[in-house]
Amino acid sequence: MRGLLVYMSGIAGIVLIEPLSDAESAICRMSKALQHRGNELLHRTLYGKNSSSRALISVRAYEQNAALIDSTQDHLLVVDSFPLFDEREGRDPFQNPDVFNTISLRIDASGLRIRRSLDGTRGLYYVRLDHGIAFASEKKCIWAIAQEKSGILDPGDVLSFTWEGRLDITHLRGLQMPAIDRAVERFTAIEELQKTLNASFRNLKRANKCAVLFSGGVDSALAALLTKMNCRDTLLVTAACKGSHDEEAAVKSAELMATKSIVVEVDAASLWEALPEVIHSIETSNRMQVEIALPLFFAAREAKRRGYNMMVSGQGPDELFAGYERHEILMKKEGDSAVERTLWNEVSITHETNIQRDARAIAAAGVDVFFPYLYPPFVRTAMSLPASLKVNPLVTPSRKIIFRELAENLGLPHDIAVKRKRAAQFSSGAAKLLSTSIIQRLEASVKLNKREASNVVQRVLDTIAMRLGIPNVTNKSDLEVDLEPTRRLQQRLGISTAPD
Repeated sequence: MRGLLVYMSGIAGIVLIEPLSDAESAICRMSKALQHRGNELLHRTLYGKNSSSRALISVRAYEQNAALIDSTQDHLLVVDSFPLFDEREGRDPFQNPDVFNTISLRIDASGLRIRRSLDGTRGLYYVRLDHGIAFASEKKCIWAIAQEKSGILDPGDVLSFTWEGRLDITHLRGLQMPAIDRAVERFTAIEELQKTLNASFRNLKRANKCAVLFSGGVDSALAALLTKMNCRDTLLVTAACKGSHDEEAAVKSAELMATKSIVVEVDAASLWEALPEVIHSIETSNRMQVEIALPLFFAAREAKRRGYNMMVSGQGPDELFAGYERHEILMKKEGDSAVERTLWNEVSITHETNIQRDARAIAAAGVDVFFPYLYPPFVRTAMSLPASLKVNPLVTPSRKIIFRELAENLGLPHDIAVKRKRAAQFSSGAAKLLSTSIIQRLEASVKLNKREASNVVQRVLDTIAMRLGIPNVTNKSDLEVDLEPTRRLQQRLGISTAPD
C-alpha cells in the first residue's frame, strides 16, 4: 500500500524487542480505544532484526484525504497532518522545522522514529514496557494495556527506539523565545502579522467544508472571516446554554459578518447524556477542563452531523497577545519584560494545557481540528513584539491591543474587534449548567449549600472517570446519582463495569 491518504488519523503501536504472547490482543485493545477516529485503515506487523523483534501498528481514519501512509515490505511511513503532507514537495518531516500540525512515524531497519511538529497541535504519548515500547495519539490507548504513567513527546522532539531496545528523545528544534524587537513600528508589526496569518489560513484552501468554533469574540470572529476567505463552504457553530452570553454574542456577530451560522442549545439533560463521553475524550475529570470541553464537543458533533469534517479553532491569541486579566495586572506591577516572559512560558505549554484538551474533545465527535493561530511563523512574529503593543491598562480595550488592530485591518467589523470576552466556561453557560445538571440528579433529600454543591460536582465527575478507566482518580462519590449514560458508554467501549 503506497500513498494512501486518510482523514483525521489516530495512531497506536507497540514495538517489541522480545516475544509477547498477547501482543495482537494488546494492539487491538489500543486500536479500539481510538474507534472514535474512524475505521481501521492499516493493521500491520513489521519484523525487526530477528524473529523476536517486531512492530504492530494500527491507523484509524474516517476519510482518505489527510494523512500519508507509505507501506512497503521493509518499512512504514505514516504522516498524520493537515494540510496534507506531500513527499513531492521535498520536505523531510523529520528535519524540516516548519512542518506544521504533524505527527511523523517511520519504522525501518534501524527501528522506530516519531516526530511531533513544533506547534504541538497533534499529540503523541508513549510508555516503556518490559518487552519494548507502546505509543499512541491519545493516552487512553496506553491505559488499555498498561497502568504506568505515559510520557509526552514534546513539540519539536523526535523519539527513537532501536530494535535492541535503546530509547532516545532528541530535541531537534523547539520553540525558542525570539529577541524582542522594541524598535518595531506598529505598521510594520501589523503587516508582518497579517502576512504570516494569511499564510496559515491559506492551508484551508485544501478543505472543502470548514466549521468554525464561534463565540462571537474577536479571536473566533477573525478566524471565521479568514476561513470564509479560504474555504469554499464555511459554517459558524456555537454551542451554548439558552440565554448565555455566547448565544447572544454569536448571533449578533454572525449577523454583522453576514456568514452562515447555527447555535446548538445545550440543556441539562443533553449535557448529562454527553458528560461521560466528554470526560473520556479529554482524559480527565478536572471540573474546569470538563466545563471548557463541553461546548466544543457539542459544536463538533453538530458540525459532523451536517457533513463538516474540519473545525477551525480560534485558540491562541490570549497567550500570544496578553488576553487575560493577569497579564494586565502583571504589566502594572512589573512592566514589559515580566509580561513577555510570562507570555512565553504560557505559549510554551499551551499544547498540553489547552490544545490537546480541545483536540480530543473535538476528535471524540469524529471531526479534525485546525489551529491557525499556532502556525510557527505567526507565533514567532507575535512573540517578537514588545508587551507594550499588546497590553496597556490606560486604554480601552486594554488587552490584545495589536491583535484587535490586526483584525480590523483584515476587515473585521470594529464592534467585534473591540468586544471583550469572558472565560469560555462562563460565557457559554457550561459551568453553571454542569452544576445544575448534576445536582438535579441527586436524591431530593440532599440539601447543599454553594460550597457543598461545588464539592459534590467534582466527586460525581471523578466517579464517572473511575468507571471509564481513567487512572489516578480517587475522589469517588458515595451519593446516589443516575449513572446510566456512563454505563452505556462503558458497554459501547468494552470497559468493564466497576462496582457501585
